[in-house]
Amino acid sequence: MKSFLVILAVCLFMVLAEKRQSCSLSTYADNCEFYKCVESEANCGSSGYPIGYGYKYCNKFTSSASKFNAAGQNFVTCTRQCLIRLLYSNSVARNNFNCDSIKTLSFDSHPDCYVSCGFCNIALDNMGALYSIFEVSDLFTVSAVKQMAVTAARCSASVALQFFMRFASFLG
Repeated sequence: MKSFLVILAVCLFMVLAEKRQSCSLSTYADNCEFYKCVESEANCGSSGYPIGYGYKYCNKFTSSASKFNAAGQNFVTCTRQCLIRLLYSNSVARNNFNCDSIKTLSFDSHPDCYVSCGFCNIALDNMGALYSIFEVSDLFTVSAVKQMAVTAARCSASVALQFFMRFASFLG
């Protein structure tokens, strides 16, 4: 009986480890398909975070990278990797596939990734590229407004300085 329980525990561990590895960072660290993998585990639906926001905007940013200047392109790559890494560590690695938790943890991680990847420094020079990506309906959700407010609060002094430096250069 004891041997049976040990074998059962090992099998259960292997199944759980396989489930976690199916969305592994070694496979998806820089790949928007990661969000589809998370969706296959979480089943949040087409309007849930993994597909309705994560996958959608990962692809929009990736396919629009050429609209950004060099620094903006670095921001796009860095942000994609950061958001995937944080979703992995907050959900996949913990075997937490609760849709509400995925949405909350993901949106809460956006400002950290945006700011650490240089959003404050690229926003003004890449305003047109950023504007072309977002859908207006997504900008006015509670989660989106919150992430924009937190990001703006972290950037405001830096962005204002950039604005005044740009303005001053026009004056001569």
